[in-house]
Amino acid sequence: MSVLEPLRRADPASSPLVPPATGKAVVRTALLNRLCSTGDGTIVTIVAPAGFGKTTLLAQWAERDRRPVLWLDLEPEDDDPEILEPRIDELADQPGVLTLVDDVHVLRSPAALAALERLLGQAADGTSFALATRRPPALPLARLRAEGRLLEIGMDELTLKDREAETLLRRAGVLLPRHETAALAERLEGWPAALFLAALSVRSGAQASTVGGDDRFLADYLDTEHLACLSSAQRKFAMQTSVLAELTSEECDSLLAR
Repeated sequence: MSVLEPLRRADPASSPLVPPATGKAVVRTALLNRLCSTGDGTIVTIVAPAGFGKTTLLAQWAERDRRPVLWLDLEPEDDDPEILEPRIDELADQPGVLTLVDDVHVLRSPAALAALERLLGQAADGTSFALATRRPPALPLARLRAEGRLLEIGMDELTLKDREAETLLRRAGVLLPRHETAALAERLEGWPAALFLAALSVRSGAQASTVGGDDRFLADYLDTEHLACLSSAQRKFAMQTSVLAELTSEECDSLLAR
């Protein structure tokens, strides 16, 4: 079931807490400044694969924003509009709040996506929304973009740069020379989850210079969070094309002799 959590009310004692941001997470100050300064009525999309800190960013934002916050955590069963609609109907009547909707990618059916679209169109005045998802949401966002009411945050903004990667490793208990940290961050393309798992491997005795995609911790994460949700045909394609440094239609067709 989806979980609707009112994070700040007049009576704090009766209010569930925001899902906590882990203490080992890097505080994304620049992103948080942008998010906290968004005007009322703004729609924010946060789109990136698993492990890029979308939920953590939402939690950090909720802790800092001036507005009352509502949190809707979607589950696969919410793809049924009969389950979803009663939940999101509660959100539409609350003006001037910041509504954070996590795991929007679980909504695949046209009916569920239409219900979410109605929520965005019928929300009370001043309500702002953030949609965190692993894929671009199948919603008509072009009008919002043209009106200047859409803020889009993607993988590039969530990627950890050198100093941020160094902070994450340090909080995970790993101290490396700066050049080794930079090399590791570049090799793992700034992927936060991969960097944290790399830190666990280094703490277990691995050399930072050897940690890569074949690391046990990274391989387990890729399997459970990425490959497990693919169809058999998609898994086969991913395995066959994994030797390529960059996936393009031309390179894939050439490799697969299409």
